[in-house]
Order: sequence, then C-alpha cells, then structure tokens
Amino acid sequence: MHCAKNTAGFIFYLFFSLIFLYGCSGEQQSGNSNQTQGQMTETPFNKALGQAIDFAKPGYPSYIAGVKGLSIVETIGRWSDGKLVLFAYKQVLPQKFTLVLTLAAFGSNVNAPINVKCGDVTKELVVGKSLEIYRIPFNTAVPVNTIEFTIPHPESPKSLRMNDDTRMLGILFRTMMIE
Repeated sequence: MHCAKNTAGFIFYLFFSLIFLYGCSGEQQSGNSNQTQGQMTETPFNKALGQAIDFAKPGYPSYIAGVKGLSIVETIGRWSDGKLVLFAYKQVLPQKFTLVLTLAAFGSNVNAPINVKCGDVTKELVVGKSLEIYRIPFNTAVPVNTIEFTIPHPESPKSLRMNDDTRMLGILFRTMMIE
C-alpha cells in the first residue's frame, strides 16, 4: 500500500514536470503565439482564459491540464489542502497578464503573506478572512504554463478543535481568471 502511494505520487509529479517542461521549452502553441507588446490578444485559448474558473462547480475548464493541492468542491468553492496549490495550463500563458482571484484565508493564514509564482516571477499576496477580489499583475520573462500558490500555515479545523475535518486548509478559492 505504501509503495503504491509513493508510485502514484511519483507519477503525478512526473505528469506536472512534463507539462512544465513542455510549457517552458520556448515553443509557443498556435493558440497563444500572437502577442503584441506582451499583451493578451484575442485567440481561442486567451478568450477561454478570460472566463473565470468557478471553484464551486465540479470539474475544471478545458484549458486546465491539471490541478494539485485543492480539496473537494463545496458550495463556497475549494480549499487549499496542504502547502502547495498548482495549476497547470494546456498552453503557455501570455507573457503579461493580470491574475484575478476571489479568495478568503483560514486560521493562521489570515493576513499572512502567500507566495504566488508564475515562471520567474513571485508575488506576495495577503488574504483576509472574508471573500475578496485580488488582482495580481504578472510580466514573465520566460514561457510558462503553471501558476503556484505557497500556503504559509496549512492547518486543520480538527487541530483548532473546530470539528473533525483533518484537511490542511489555508486558502479558499472561489474564482480565478486571467485578463
């Protein structure tokens, strides 16, 4: 059982590594190659990116290759579960974009700095206890197809004696889009 768990984790890691390497290989896929001065232009891929991910709905949009570190869908969205949340996109992201998120923090993560990384750029974000909209501008120097969130203090509601939930929560994701 332990060996199967390690093998599954390795396969998942390998999958995301391949997606990352392909996205960083410098090849621009046809859906994202028309950029003017680093701005997003109207392509089918970029048009889809402009439609928000609603984390209160099951599944993910077709432009998402994979997600790591989010818990089950709930009526309020999805909680981070662990130290890292990773979104892998099927194509390279625009060089310059704004990440628009609706988030709320849990427990010790309220008003604690969260690192949001896209390629060679890492931004710090401070999230409050209530759902709010956050806008993070990115201008990357390298092609990238992943966005990572590092959660500073994942903790379970059980450890705080709130209930029996053992998930290691940090940030509630309600919506996310790229503009």
